[in-house]
Amino acid sequence: MEDNASSTSNASDPDEEEAKFYLMVDHDVFDSEVSSTCNENDYDDLYDAFQQLLVKSSKLNIAHRKLKSEFKELQNKLKKSLE
Repeated sequence: MEDNASSTSNASDPDEEEAKFYLMVDHDVFDSEVSSTCNENDYDDLYDAFQQLLVKSSKLNIAHRKLKSEFKELQNKLKKSLE
């Protein structure tokens, strides 16, 4: 009886695979349509986020240099006080 069940399922496999193929094609077409309309918005959003990160990075770089300079001054003062 198991042989009969497996042969029945094998007989429907080509039909199932064809149906799955059509579903995949429809899904891919839909995805490409959505992607093409979202790409411009995504690019603009990413570009804006990048520009904001660049500004923040510049500010942090300036603050880091200032703190690094202050740290060196404090190290020098400590060395002089220990001598």
